[in-house]
Amino acid sequence: MSQITINTISGASPFTIYVCDTFELNCILSLSGVTTTPIDVPLPSAFTYSPAVLIKIVDAIGCTDTQVYSCISPTPTPSVTVTPTVTSTITPTPSITPSITPTYVAPSPTPTSSITPTITPTPTITPSTTSQPTRTAIILIEPLSASTKLGNYMYGKGLSFLGFSNSTSPTFNQNDFNVEMNNYLDYSGWTNNELIIRTVGITNSLLGTDGFGNPTSPYNFYTGLLSATTIQGESWFSVIIPTGLTNGNFQKEIGVSLGNMHGFTGVKTEPTIYSYTFTYTGYNFNRTTYRLYTTFPSTEMLLDNTDTSIYLKGNVAGI
Repeated sequence: MSQITINTISGASPFTIYVCDTFELNCILSLSGVTTTPIDVPLPSAFTYSPAVLIKIVDAIGCTDTQVYSCISPTPTPSVTVTPTVTSTITPTPSITPSITPTYVAPSPTPTSSITPTITPTPTITPSTTSQPTRTAIILIEPLSASTKLGNYMYGKGLSFLGFSNSTSPTFNQNDFNVEMNNYLDYSGWTNNELIIRTVGITNSLLGTDGFGNPTSPYNFYTGLLSATTIQGESWFSVIIPTGLTNGNFQKEIGVSLGNMHGFTGVKTEPTIYSYTFTYTGYNFNRTTYRLYTTFPSTEMLLDNTDTSIYLKGNVAGI
């Protein structure tokens, strides 16, 4: 898709039009001085293969309107209204619901305290993609920068789950969930470092300590590390754990720490998602039955690795 046609715009002209990613983290000026419609908004080359883009329109008095459009369905020709408000500066406003709509049941996120980064040099856990040790949990790290390639790959498989970086959730149906997760983990990005994994042990024993000196407890995974600057920008972190390693328990809470190997804050994982299982049949990971643990759609595990080391560990395992 190379352009989006806007039929009408209401507000104080002239208008300035930007094309952004769906999180409005990266915006590129597309047109300025727009006074008449309809108008064809060209998509910058950076968004040529994006599954969705956000169009931001700013009028002459600083009023802003945003809307997300799917780029993997026929081009929409919307009418956009910019409602004037009493303001003299451009004030970013939240985007409306994207056209790629997650089918999740929204949880009630548990408030978490802010985490103050304290960068501490630590040993790095070596990642592995195949032939993982049998008693391991796998931390999946999906950068927002990978959203375009991953989204196109999943869409090409005929799936509605396009990855967390595209603001989509796995389908809440056991058969569809199994198909989506198998295709998601078969994506080549897991083996060519476009997306990152870390494998960490998981204990079935009584209390002890892991390689970072953090206390362990039964059926919680050990501390895993993503060193600072491994990825530039934000990434979704999630964890898959073989069901045979948890003795019927769920990883209900994950400890998150930025820059400090011991200072963890617990965040609750989404039970609507971990209630489903999938049996992996591909070649990137061990072939067994897993559960997926994530905070999505809550963003406690949407983390920025640009300047800070990130640590995760199992915090609460239970039924």
